[in-house]
Amino acid sequence: MIIDRLTAMIKFIEISETKLKFFSYPNLKLITYFLCLVVLISWLIWSLYFSSISSSLTCQKTFFNHVNCLLQESSLLNPHLTNTNIKNLKKANYYHFGKSGVITLKANPHSLSFNIIGFQKEYHYPSSSFDLVLWSNFNPKNWFRPLNQSNLINQFIRGKLKQKSLVVEQSLNWIQLLILGFLTIFMPLLLIFSIIKWVLTMSVKTIYEFDGIHKTLSVFQNKILEPNVSKEYGFDKINQIRLDINHSSKKIINGYIILQFKPNYDYPIDEFIDFEYGQQNFQVIQEFITRYR
Repeated sequence: MIIDRLTAMIKFIEISETKLKFFSYPNLKLITYFLCLVVLISWLIWSLYFSSISSSLTCQKTFFNHVNCLLQESSLLNPHLTNTNIKNLKKANYYHFGKSGVITLKANPHSLSFNIIGFQKEYHYPSSSFDLVLWSNFNPKNWFRPLNQSNLINQFIRGKLKQKSLVVEQSLNWIQLLILGFLTIFMPLLLIFSIIKWVLTMSVKTIYEFDGIHKTLSVFQNKILEPNVSKEYGFDKINQIRLDINHSSKKIINGYIILQFKPNYDYPIDEFIDFEYGQQNFQVIQEFITRYR
């Protein structure tokens, strides 16, 4: 399977009576870090560019008491995120148990000759129920703001307000921007740089060389930025080799091949998500160590 090949960590390069040598790659960690980076960078782009921090609806009365509106929204890096013209607005609905803070706008933008039963088109103000601007409604002072704005828009449509224009707005104040900036920008950036640092300083390739004649294990760790590390252990320092298995689900059994050094130090040399693959590697290493202990 492709997944098995991608996540396989051990590659044997020499198996003989007196020597066992293999590479170990942290593929599972690298895949995990990569997926985390994709999620964090996507979240950062969405927060900075695609999620509105201000949403306003400007409505005007025209001939025949038609109400035309302009929905305008801006994000942190895009002041012209949304510019939507809404023609012949007929109704505004706010659902208490639906989208939090989002008002549904129903309109019949086409001429009467194309009119149908009900409404021809729906818009939303703000445009998305996931926009950052909706965080302002967590303030108790703003709990009823969407409902009040919805009622105000309907009153304007029905002509109950003696005015030719109406402007309603939802936006974040500077305190909310600071809090959201910390949670949605600073924290993801911190995690992104931390992951990059981990990748650049971790061992991207480890060479294990078991020498049966001298009864030693030589470990060579290759790193990207930091100096390479070389260590040597005698077989008498190895307490045991064991297989740690985690039954995370019925289909996936992941685990580690662990070298336990005396007195009680665990050193993982392989991680796997395929039990058969992990067991085969474990048996090869265990048989070689047992032979020369």
